[in-house]
Amino acid sequence: MREPSERYRASQAHAAAAGVGEAVAGSAGAGEAVKAATGIDVREARETDFAILAKIGMHSWQASIGSQLAGDAWRRLRDERPFEHLLASAGGPVLVATLDGEPVGFAIVAARQGDISEIWVAPSAWANGAGEALLAALEEGVAATGAKHVDLDLFAGNRRALRFFRTRGFSDRSREKRFDDLAGTEIDTIRLRKPLAK
Repeated sequence: MREPSERYRASQAHAAAAGVGEAVAGSAGAGEAVKAATGIDVREARETDFAILAKIGMHSWQASIGSQLAGDAWRRLRDERPFEHLLASAGGPVLVATLDGEPVGFAIVAARQGDISEIWVAPSAWANGAGEALLAALEEGVAATGAKHVDLDLFAGNRRALRFFRTRGFSDRSREKRFDDLAGTEIDTIRLRKPLAK
């Protein structure tokens, strides 16, 4: 079967971005694929995935939190394409969630043990379990390092993502203003933590 073109994949990501996105990240074993009951596969990303993943990240960001930040943040995201830089310079493995072979989300393993760096899921995949599958793979990878808990930072205004993580065992640890590289501005951030099963 012929693989879909980058243009087709980009159009699908753009169409999927009509809703809201989720944000988070973590790790899994090299080349390891995780199959969720929902039909979502999680595997390590290939460099050829990065263009479509950057588009998924950009559109998911725009739908989930973009409207809550100053217009400069959206212009920066559109013009400077920080998701492309983020993916190319990730400090750890990049995981990709696929549905029927097409990327629908990604997560980045944090450089600091026990931390989730990024998770971005196309809005069309929210109800399909892509975020759940990525989170499960991240937690498994973090647990394999011996960490006793997993931490992540979220934009305080991203209520959908906060609800997603809180209903999956995460609780608030702290709240602070910090500079966000993607937004290019200071944002109100909530740090969440989840204990890992032994």
